Amino acid sequence: MSSVPPRRNQTVLIGAAITLVVVALVFFFIGKTSGSKTKTVSPATSVSASPRTTASQAPVESPAGGSNAGKSGLPIVKAASLPPEARTTLKLIESNGPYPYSRDGVVYSNFEKILPKQVTGYYHEYTVVTPGASNRATRRIITGKKGERYYTDDHYASFKEVVG
Repeated sequence: MSSVPPRRNQTVLIGAAITLVVVALVFFFIGKTSGSKTKTVSPATSVSASPRTTASQAPVESPAGGSNAGKSGLPIVKAASLPPEARTTLKLIESNGPYPYSRDGVVYSNFEKILPKQVTGYYHEYTVVTPGASNRATRRIITGKKGERYYTDDHYASFKEVVG
């Protein structure tokens, strides 16, 4: 009876290659699941832990035509239905400041492409103060050169056109 000597070098190399493939797949799938910072949230859901009124909680108003979309095609909200801090920001915009943050009034580039397409420099952003936040947080008013106003409470993930 003859025995075939094991091919140790080949066995070791195949085992190492399989291990590398498994490790690469594990890292690939971990990166796919935990590396993504996008969170899917329904439009009516507030992602904030603090109790506050947001535009997504405010009733979406219907203009005279019965539609709940503004000229932009986005949902609308009456200025009076916005959180008090947003109404304060609107008043500051109307009076040209002074603004609480140095970034207020900078160009908003519409990278998310949710607002109607315009040339760079058309839109400007303003911070809506969030009580209890130690930074600018996620609420903004965006204005257009023709007087349009938009509100976001989720840092540009969604907008409502401000009317009234």
